[in-house]
Amino acid sequence: MKKVKALLVAAAVLLLMSATAHAAGQAIKAALFKSSIYVNNQLKEWGEDTPLLNYNNRVYVPLRAFATILGDAVGYDAKSKTVYVDQPNSWPVQSKLHSATEEEGLEIKILSEKAVYAYGEPIRIWARLSNASTQEITLYHGSPLVGFNIKDKDGFESNQWYALDLHTSKFKPGDEYSSILSPRQFLAYNAYKQGIYDFDRYSDKTARPAALPKGEYTIEAVADYSLSKEINDDTKRKLKASIQITVNE
Repeated sequence: MKKVKALLVAAAVLLLMSATAHAAGQAIKAALFKSSIYVNNQLKEWGEDTPLLNYNNRVYVPLRAFATILGDAVGYDAKSKTVYVDQPNSWPVQSKLHSATEEEGLEIKILSEKAVYAYGEPIRIWARLSNASTQEITLYHGSPLVGFNIKDKDGFESNQWYALDLHTSKFKPGDEYSSILSPRQFLAYNAYKQGIYDFDRYSDKTARPAALPKGEYTIEAVADYSLSKEINDDTKRKLKASIQITVNE
């Protein structure tokens, strides 16, 4: 099967087909096939056990699988037959809450659109790491360079996962690295707190897997890096800044 290289409209593609077939009570004839998925001209990893579907010369993509490679979280409320998609956004927005820490010429700053969010609304939090010095700074780090930790009032904490491959980033004076807190990290917090480590299994049984429950939270932005390729206790650094947010019903 020829590669399918396209930006697909994720919302509803497979769900629409499934809902139509179910409502009509009829069987359909379709073909499953393997393919490659490109998003913004970048090849995305696509599991061998997640084929695409060709029905009436249209390609249907499993919504949750496609959303996951975009950093989104998907839930389904079987009772109301409602699909929820939570996705990170790059939006023009003013912060109403922020905190910063500076050390050795680097500044990390965490910002939030607001201090109090309603349950289920997008939580817009982002962080910036910038070179506030007058000299170029070279950092050696995993991926991402800036991650986020989520801690609730009970003391339960869900921390950022980092890839172990080593990256080198050069920051000239004024250069900045930005990172957005993804809904997938709220999903991870919710699943881990319930002792579930299979995100698909958790999402299957949860209508709003990426919605933070009512409560108070500390959100911490962390830049984890080394000042040398020879990584040891003398060269490793962790630059942190945190804010407190509240989620109401």
